[in-house]
Amino acid sequence: MFEQGTTLSQIIGTSLASFLLALLYLRIYLPFAPKRPGTPFGKIRLGLREKILIFRPTLIPLMLFLLVNQIPVEGIQFSFMLPGTELMIMLAIVIAAVVPVSYIFTTEAFTLSNGQVHRWESFRRYELANGVVVLEGKGERPIKQKLYIPAQKEEALRTVLKRFVG
Repeated sequence: MFEQGTTLSQIIGTSLASFLLALLYLRIYLPFAPKRPGTPFGKIRLGLREKILIFRPTLIPLMLFLLVNQIPVEGIQFSFMLPGTELMIMLAIVIAAVVPVSYIFTTEAFTLSNGQVHRWESFRRYELANGVVVLEGKGERPIKQKLYIPAQKEEALRTVLKRFVG
């Protein structure tokens, strides 16, 4: 049924790696995302540093998975993934790093590229320091949303936040 040398653990490992890669790309592109509400008025392009910080929750498990895959078991090299999967993971990470990603601001919300829409009315306050914006949500159990921006764009974003948050 499978190629010689293919085991169930390799299929499961490759499936897990594929799932993590899908999560990585869904942060910036939701294929069936609703249209951005409001009128667009600003855009901040992100650099490599900001992309790594945004992808960090998915990148760390992927890198650990690649590392664990290289550990020899009982003196032999045992792979937890199908052949070629490691190369595809590294290629997908490089592609994610070079794809242009930006925050898009509208009069009613902001999004990360074509990702999830975050409405301004959902946030009650913000903190801005060292290229990180922490937006605190409303409600009994407020959710904190972090935006990673280039440091030189802080002042421009501060005026936007003063206008829409709070």
